[in-house]
Amino acid sequence: MIPTLPDTVKRFYAAGDLIEAQLLKDMLKQSGIVTEIFNQNARGGTGEIPFTHAYPELWLLNENDEARARNLVDDYEHLEVPSGVALCGHCGEESPRNFASCWQCGASLRAACICAADTAHTQCTWHAVVG
Repeated sequence: MIPTLPDTVKRFYAAGDLIEAQLLKDMLKQSGIVTEIFNQNARGGTGEIPFTHAYPELWLLNENDEARARNLVDDYEHLEVPSGVALCGHCGEESPRNFASCWQCGASLRAACICAADTAHTQCTWHAVVG
């Protein structure tokens, strides 16, 4: 049985891949905006159908959410990804700065040393205290 959709459903966003579509769906859900992902399995048809028709699409179930959803997605698309490394206070391993936990031991990196390109940590007061 095919689920029925509200009359106000609206195509909202074509994601680059299914992971991005799910990430955005979850982000919008946290803000109270309900979406559905269409074309979840369409990648297998690439070549038989135009590739632009195979992108996962987010559809808003309430078109009145469009302005707020566009603002949230715009913020997501312009989010600055931090660069550099974070030094784990538990095991001392370096992880990319945008990680929330150490890739090696799983400890939180919230209190970790944040070093840009200074891999010797000579400018890092946190590392001097802890390590």
